[in-house]
Amino acid sequence: MKKNTILIVVLAIFVVVIGGLFYVSSSKTPSASSAQKSEVLASNYITYTPAAFADAKNEGRTLLFFWAPWCGTCSFLDDEIKKRNSELPQDLTILRTNYDTETDLKNKYGIVFQHTLVQVNKDGSEVKKWIGGGVDLLKQQIK
Repeated sequence: MKKNTILIVVLAIFVVVIGGLFYVSSSKTPSASSAQKSEVLASNYITYTPAAFADAKNEGRTLLFFWAPWCGTCSFLDDEIKKRNSELPQDLTILRTNYDTETDLKNKYGIVFQHTLVQVNKDGSEVKKWIGGGVDLLKQQIK
């Protein structure tokens, strides 16, 4: 009888531990909908998602900023856009587009370097493309 009781207690503990581990791991996994939400970095400066791209193209001028977290010049421009956002045209939306993960967009626009900026029209066609620079150059290049 003691053997059966010990076995039942061990199995119960095992089930509780495994169930707890499953619960913790599943609660940390982002849902599909939260993974597709854009983060607002500054006024008119947001992270790229397909939905944000579609919205931006319908609202005014759109600029894709191909950014990488490991890129020093990308980080400089990222910070500068956040600090000097009020100097940019109000009808301009800049989408911080992950250079490492958005391979379809890189192929579409012929992007071979991070810190590349591409202005697109309402149809998503390239208007202008350039590599590098800060906010002052960005303001000069926008059509």
